[in-house]
Amino acid sequence: MAIISERDQAIVNAYNNTVQTGFAGTGPGTPLGNIPVYRKVMGDIDDNYLAPPKFVATPVASFQAERVLRPNLTAAVSVPKGSGPFPILVHAHGHGLRAGHPNKYEPWIRLMSSYGFVVVFPDYRLQPESTYEDQVDDMNFAIQWAKDNARELKGNPDKMILGGDSAGGRMAFDVMMRHLDNPAGARFRAFICVDGQMNGPEADAMLEKLTPQTPLPPIYMEAGSADTNAGQPVVRFALKLMQLRKDFQLDCSYGMPHDFIKMAQMDAAKESNRRMMEFLKKAV
Repeated sequence: MAIISERDQAIVNAYNNTVQTGFAGTGPGTPLGNIPVYRKVMGDIDDNYLAPPKFVATPVASFQAERVLRPNLTAAVSVPKGSGPFPILVHAHGHGLRAGHPNKYEPWIRLMSSYGFVVVFPDYRLQPESTYEDQVDDMNFAIQWAKDNARELKGNPDKMILGGDSAGGRMAFDVMMRHLDNPAGARFRAFICVDGQMNGPEADAMLEKLTPQTPLPPIYMEAGSADTNAGQPVVRFALKLMQLRKDFQLDCSYGMPHDFIKMAQMDAAKESNRRMMEFLKKAV
């Protein structure tokens, strides 16, 4: 979408103000280091933009904000209308692996699910109270749980999709690569990376490991042109896939910041989600 509606621009302006005001005076490098401040800002984003007050979310057949997968692990689970069986998307939420809970993603989860997908957002453990490997373990458990419970969810266990947004995109890609390295690991029909933070030493190592022989599924990537957080890392990821001649699609939305595609009340988000879900329909 090359033209931003006035309503969308007002939301973007308010979102940018929330981020800038929240982190004002914290100093460089502080956002992820100061956990209370970081979680406060992420909570403000959740309450005002991801799950805005009085916003009417897209109807689906069922939505469970905290479906118990095992002790101390829940997930937001959405089942679309219809008889199925539907493809299943397991998605790692963002917020730096240090904040956030899937119930605040409800409007976005419902929107994605309404395209005919069972959507599972695990409420994985957060750093620094837990380790990265704990988070990977939670994601792996959620993937297996979705396969094991596919029939109850009206899902198709042979049409699994993996994805993540922001830092969750980087973790989800790591999870997929680990499965690809395991002959008995899960195989996914597609992967989505929404404003993914594909940067840092871990991402560098994953991208360097990729070869033309790596059996990657079709990959969809999205970023806003005003995303100073993940825009360049997403483009770098796309260039790597282009070099390897892999099947991928990169969509960039003009003037949009980090997180925008998760704001289901925005026109630009609805259009970006339409493109993403149409890509997934063709991939599965």
